[in-house]
Amino acid sequence: LIARRMVERGVRFVQIYSGGMDNELSWDGHSDIQKNHRGFAAETDQVEAYAQAKLARKGCDWIVANDVSIAGTMGGDDNAVAIVSGAGIERWVRMAKGEVARRLAARIAQEFQ
Repeated sequence: LIARRMVERGVRFVQIYSGGMDNELSWDGHSDIQKNHRGFAAETDQVEAYAQAKLARKGCDWIVANDVSIAGTMGGDDNAVAIVSGAGIERWVRMAKGEVARRLAARIAQEFQ
């Protein structure tokens, strides 16, 4: 999304790199490209639906879905997250990333009391 916006604003060259994982499972993967990219696109285009499916697939108690499609989130100081669990989706208002971390730590601690 950010790369698209850069191009729309006249940037002539944009390189997208996803590192830190097996090359075939990243944006830079060269085999089964449609499958790889479809999965990554779902993470940004259908954040909550993707998180619900991932929750069921991985058997987690909850997943924090970070919506990076909101302008200013990627590389910015704020985050818009949702806690996805078997009980439903708890959407948090957009807030500073540090505050998200504090509230998330408190939420995790609360689960273990």
